[in-house]
Amino acid sequence: MSNQNMPALPEPVVYPTSGIRCYSAGQMADYASAYAARRSEALRRERDSAMQWLGSANAELEKCADLLPGTYYMDPPDGGSVSVSEQLARMIARLEADKAELVEALKESIDLAWIEDSHAIQLDGTVVFSSNYDFSGIDGCRRQEFYGKYSAIIWPGSKWSAYCTYEGSMWFEKFDSAEEAKDACMRLLDRVLPEHPAMKARAVLANHGAAK
Repeated sequence: MSNQNMPALPEPVVYPTSGIRCYSAGQMADYASAYAARRSEALRRERDSAMQWLGSANAELEKCADLLPGTYYMDPPDGGSVSVSEQLARMIARLEADKAELVEALKESIDLAWIEDSHAIQLDGTVVFSSNYDFSGIDGCRRQEFYGKYSAIIWPGSKWSAYCTYEGSMWFEKFDSAEEAKDACMRLLDRVLPEHPAMKARAVLANHGAAK
């Protein structure tokens, strides 16, 4: 109990014959009674505060328990006595493992949006090559294509090139790898074709810090 909650001490009695200052039995009894009352009030407030905290903690625990899928993260065959915190730890561990698999699946779905050597997409009439251009890359089997409302093509040459049908966007011999060429197209399509499944997959990966 802090000093500020202590009852004030009474004025001591001064005995005239000896000059001694001391407290009478009545004063001490009154002081003890006042101290006990204040101490009881302080303990009551501490108890009420503790009960309020315990009620809040139990409410949070119930909310956590409600998030659990039944007995899924308990021990077979009867569930055992697995605590809520242990069940949550098991759930988080499973989600982390699933997250890695999901990330790989999303990346694969993006890769599968590109098809090799189909030659179904044509460049528009604004694309003109010089008469001595080597067409073996754009006409060959390493060419890759992306299909959608706006489509894209990448092909090798002295460097990789990329073309998107959106506004006839062209990156001629700008990239050192096919991945860089595809990424240039995909970044454009992220803006103009956000509802395509591959773009949605890229958005999920970007939002979770796992962009390709």
